[in-house]
Amino acid sequence: MEQAVDLVEPVKPRLRGWLHAGMVTASLIAGIALIWLARTPQAAWDCTVYAVTPEERPYSP
Repeated sequence: MEQAVDLVEPVKPRLRGWLHAGMVTASLIAGIALIWLARTPQAAWDCTVYAVTPEERPYSP
């Protein structure tokens, strides 16, 4: 079984860096839109905290 696993080369995603760059841009635009569309100062503050807080993900090496 180990021999079959050794024959398969890991696949590196081609667009990984570009997808990250695009999503960072999209999240910045969405965060600004959320803050701008907030109806109260409290809602604007809540949207600001939401927009700048990083997503927590489990560590995977």
